[in-house]
Amino acid sequence: TEGRVVAGGVKGNTTVRVTTDGNASRKGNETSGVKNSTYLKSIPSTSGAPVVTEPLVVLVNGRSASASEILTGALRDNCRATVAGSTTYGKGLIQSVYELSDGSGLVLTVGKYVTPGLHDIDRVGIETDFAMFPGFEKANEKLLACEVPSRR
Repeated sequence: TEGRVVAGGVKGNTTVRVTTDGNASRKGNETSGVKNSTYLKSIPSTSGAPVVTEPLVVLVNGRSASASEILTGALRDNCRATVAGSTTYGKGLIQSVYELSDGSGLVLTVGKYVTPGLHDIDRVGIETDFAMFPGFEKANEKLLACEVPSRR
């Protein structure tokens, strides 16, 4: 089975079912379209309080990829930041490159990144909340209305 990394970790250990369309679900019984389950291990934070308490706005565009998407997804899903700009690139795969004895190479996908809200960003990217910087007042309104996804 492929590995999955959840940006920002999970609260408590949990099992996630992955459907054939690539979407993840934490709830429900086995249904048609479910291809496998993945166990996600909780990684506790070192401190309970956020370092920054002011509203954050993450600026992204189509060249924002991989680690920047993981951080953006974690900040948004945990109601710590809003996102402004344009949809990110959508690099959600973890790949390992191996050199073979004949000089050729092999690229193997070994995992996939999903946000804490279990959004698969691969080939889709992260949609923004605002096309332009909204100002801190509107960003704060959005954050106050945000709900952190429940985690089992």
